[in-house]
Amino acid sequence: MRAILIDPFERTITEIDTIEPGNLDSYYAALSRPGAPVTTFDVARYDEADIDIYVDDEGLITGRATAFFQLGDLDPLAGRGVVVSTDDEGNSMPPRASLEQVRAMTRWITPISINGKICFLREAAA
Repeated sequence: MRAILIDPFERTITEIDTIEPGNLDSYYAALSRPGAPVTTFDVARYDEADIDIYVDDEGLITGRATAFFQLGDLDPLAGRGVVVSTDDEGNSMPPRASLEQVRAMTRWITPISINGKICFLREAAA
């Protein structure tokens, strides 16, 4: 199934066809990086674009996520993201948003510390 991979480590947004609906291992494989396997994920819903973003649920806890991105007005997300949509029964399907639309709504996020407070710098991905 076609999906969109947002990779803030490489700062790339690409289409992938390795996601298999109902096969969680295909999501884990897409979210993982060499030496940094993802073992649990969470899903962020972005209603405005009618898409779901699968992300590493433990990236902040384990320290795997050192790169961040943001879609639209969502809070920053850590690590890679796999973008899909869902049908009326909640099953994964290809994203309703195009690659170009996802690129236009994505911002790369760089955390910085200012006087002990964590702030985020946002940079357009497109």
